[in-house]
Amino acid sequence: MDYVLGVDGGGTKTACVISDTGGRLLGAGIGGSSNYLTVGEEEAKRSIQVAVQKAIEKSSVRIPKFRVAYLGMAGAGRPSGVNVIRRMVESLGLAEEVVIDTDAAIALAGATACNPGVVVISGTGSIAFGINKDGEKGRVGGWGYLLGDEGSGYDIGRKGLAAALRAYDGRGEETVLLRRLMDRLKVSNVDELVDHVYLGGVKAGEVSSLTPLIVEAAREGDLVSRRILGDAVEELSSAAIALIRKLNMAGEGFGLALMGGLFNVRDLIADPVQKKIKKFAPHCKTITPRFKPAVGAALMALREIGIEIDKPLLEAVQATVKNIQEIL
Repeated sequence: MDYVLGVDGGGTKTACVISDTGGRLLGAGIGGSSNYLTVGEEEAKRSIQVAVQKAIEKSSVRIPKFRVAYLGMAGAGRPSGVNVIRRMVESLGLAEEVVIDTDAAIALAGATACNPGVVVISGTGSIAFGINKDGEKGRVGGWGYLLGDEGSGYDIGRKGLAAALRAYDGRGEETVLLRRLMDRLKVSNVDELVDHVYLGGVKAGEVSSLTPLIVEAAREGDLVSRRILGDAVEELSSAAIALIRKLNMAGEGFGLALMGGLFNVRDLIADPVQKKIKKFAPHCKTITPRFKPAVGAALMALREIGIEIDKPLLEAVQATVKNIQEIL
C-alpha cells in the first residue's frame, strides 16, 4: 500500500501526518520551527526530519519512502521561497514526489475538507486565502512583519509598544500599557525597554506574545488598547473582503474559517470581523475548521495522486483523527 505525508511547517512548530490511501491517519509528529527565513535552512530541515521520524515511529508501519509529501510551509508564498524549501526537503529523500504549497492553502484544505472557501488567519502573522467554485485561488496579505501582517499578533504587540512610548513622551493618550508591557518583558524603565527591543534580538513571537495584555487592557476600558484592536478588526476584515472581491465570491455561499490565536478573542476580534465580512458577502457561513492544517496537507497529498476526497474517505479520516489529535 502507498502512504502519503502531510506537513504543516510554521514559525513555531512543524506538524506532520501520515495517511494511507484509504484516508486512515496512522501517525503524527511534531518538530520545531521550519521557517527557513527565521531559523535558517539547516535548522528548518532538522525540524521537518524530526517531525517525520516521530510520525513514522507512531505509525508502527515501515515506510521506506512516501508516495507523495505535501508540505504547506511558511515562506512558500513566492517562487524563491518554494525553490529553497524544495531543495531543503528533497535532500531528505522523503518521497517520490514533493509538493510545496503555502501554509494558508493547507489550512483552508483542512478547514473545508478540500472544498472552496475562505480562510483568514491571524497568529503571529496574518493572511487571507481562498478558492472559489471555479478553482481559482487568491491571497491577500501575508507579506511578513516588516511589510505587512496587519491585524496580526505581531502588529498588535508592536502598536502597543509604540502607543506606550507615545504616552510616555506626552505625544499620545494616556494608557495603562507601559507599566504592564515593561513587567511582561522584565524591564524596569523605558531605556531598558528600548534596549530589549533593539539590542536584545527580540523576535516576532515575543512581540506577538504581548497581545493578551492589550486585550486585557481593552476589556478594562483602556481606550488606546481598544483602538489598537479596532484597527486589527478593520485590517483583517478588509483583507478578507479584498480577497472575496478578487475571487468574485461576494454573491456566493461558501465556508469562512477564522483561524489563529487572535480569533480566540471572540468579543473584540472574531465577532466584529465576522460581522463585517458577512455584510459584504451575506451568503457566506462561518465554519469551525473540520481538520487541522497538517491533515489538510495529507488530503491534498491524496488528491495529488488522484484519490477523490469523497464521503467514505472523509469518514475514514474522521474515524482516525482522534488517534493523533492530541499530538497536533
